[in-house]
Amino acid sequence: MRNNFKLALISIPILALCQFMQSSSIFDFIAISGIKPDISLIILIFIAYKNGSVAGQTIGFFNGLIEDFLSLSSLGFYSLIRATIGFLFGLFEGSFTIDPVIIPIVFTLIATIMKRIFEWLVSSIFSLSILNTIIFDSTLGVEILYNCILSSFLFAILKMFKIFSQADRKTVDGI
Repeated sequence: MRNNFKLALISIPILALCQFMQSSSIFDFIAISGIKPDISLIILIFIAYKNGSVAGQTIGFFNGLIEDFLSLSSLGFYSLIRATIGFLFGLFEGSFTIDPVIIPIVFTLIATIMKRIFEWLVSSIFSLSILNTIIFDSTLGVEILYNCILSSFLFAILKMFKIFSQADRKTVDGI
């Protein structure tokens, strides 16, 4: 059994801080055409991959809920998207050996594209006018570039903290 409560207790405030910094003017100096890196998405991918789908969807849900409040979007919009991404990347738990460069970049590339597709899909299904109707545009390319550049560095930093890279595990003999 995993100690997901301890993981959530530590990671949710960190993700909230990342969301706050992203939505405020703190990252404006590195923004290109108003696009900023999605650090909380990269952290979510790492936590989900290292700790499984339950931790990924739980942390993703709360991360999305914080983003819903900060962005003034419909309540649950980003919660659904982040929980789904956390769950899907959690399914890969232990499937790959984390290469310090390639796997973080590939995971981040896929997650950023998935995020944009899910945003479009959810806003289309519920007739929300939150986003524009174009899925693949130049802003996606800039966001992918930012996220992929930061992903290897963030994965390396997060690997140093045991709470993020491995949840406490208890095994029962004979079962």
